[in-house]
Formats: sequence, structure tokens, C-alpha cells
Amino acid sequence: MTQESQDAVSPEDLDQLASQVSASKPAAWEQSPIPVREQTRTLIAVALAVGYVVLIAGILIYVLIGKASQSDSKDLMTLLITTYTTLVGTALGYYFGRQEN
Repeated sequence: MTQESQDAVSPEDLDQLASQVSASKPAAWEQSPIPVREQTRTLIAVALAVGYVVLIAGILIYVLIGKASQSDSKDLMTLLITTYTTLVGTALGYYFGRQEN
């Protein structure tokens, strides 16, 4: 027998190798995209909620320090809270309102 005939791979060997490779897929290949989607939605919701709390706290601190008049404080709170509430509502509605099968 020559060296080439000893190194040749039979079809049976290829089938066995293919079955071993397909049986040893990484766990990430088996992971469904649904948990990743839920993690993303949770992260977005938490980030928006924290941003909302920071905005409210910042406005309250600004008002309590007395850097603005009462009229200016009221206008500032109305403007910022309304704008951010719209943003949060739109983002959460988009991410949580869609139902996919």
C-alpha cells in the first residue's frame, strides 16, 4: 500500500465526522433569540425609568435650590416632563406593544 491510500478518507469516516460535529454544536447556536429580545426590552425599560427618575430629581433639585423663579420652574417642569414622558411612552409602546409569534 502506498502512503496516499493510507491517508485517504472513506465516505464512512466523513459521515462519522459530520455526525460528531453536528452533535457538538455550541450552546449559543441552540439559544433562541426570544430571551435576548426580552433582555433587550428589559434593559431599555430600566434605562428609560432611571432616566426619568434622574430627570425628576434634577428638576426638583434645581427648583429647591431656587435658581429659577416659580413661573420659570413651572414652565421648565412642564416642558421637560411632558417631552420625556412622550419619549418614554413611544419607546415602551414600540418595544412592548408588538406581539410576534
